[in-house]
Amino acid sequence: MDLLLYNQDRHPGNILVTRGPDGSVHLVPIDMDMILPGYFTDPLTRGLHVHKRAKEPLTEKMLSFLKALDPDLIEKIVLEEGLSQEVATQAKILAITLKTFVVEGVSIADVYEFINRRLPLLVTSTKKLEGDFWQTFARGVEQELAIYQAKKTRKITFGTTYVAGNPERDELSSLVSTNQQEYAAIWDLDWSLVTDNLLKGECEGSIDCVPYWNKVAVLREWLKEPKKREEEWFILADDDMLVTDMGVKP
Repeated sequence: MDLLLYNQDRHPGNILVTRGPDGSVHLVPIDMDMILPGYFTDPLTRGLHVHKRAKEPLTEKMLSFLKALDPDLIEKIVLEEGLSQEVATQAKILAITLKTFVVEGVSIADVYEFINRRLPLLVTSTKKLEGDFWQTFARGVEQELAIYQAKKTRKITFGTTYVAGNPERDELSSLVSTNQQEYAAIWDLDWSLVTDNLLKGECEGSIDCVPYWNKVAVLREWLKEPKKREEEWFILADDDMLVTDMGVKP
């Protein structure tokens, strides 16, 4: 419910614990005044989504409830309550997201991460495209789900390398690596930065030895690492390659 309402203030202090006549424990959420702001610029608080139970796959009962959501009806109810169209649109977006993204094996923590990290970018990019917003948005969520499912078997690392210690180069390389790290987060990829000389004792005396061959050495060391997924990729960017196109997505 907190995800459907984009609750920005859920924490243990906003939940009452009560006991029924039979001694059963019931959790009662309170303090719901920070819901559905009508925008996604402010992230959800960590709240209870970091709890170990939140990382367990949703039950069949939960999946059935979410699959039965009616986004159009939710939008209508919000409008009938006298709230703005922006708020109603946000509620519909969240309903479509939960209805589409939630499949067998997905946890509350997974959905939380998607809504907090990927959903705002998806909404913004969809608004820039021509055509029906809702159809395009629904396809976008389906594509995000496919990426999420692929990540269970595929691991993609994005990164760069430069050998620290060159005053003429370090400032530029540091700025570029920060830029690349931001895009790694946008693309939801693992990030890697190597600033050590991996070729000490192997490659000396040549101006081309470092940093050029250090890139090869980074990949060589990566190949030696234990395999973590069925399929693994390393996208190694140059240390002066700024990423400038939000439309590019590995």
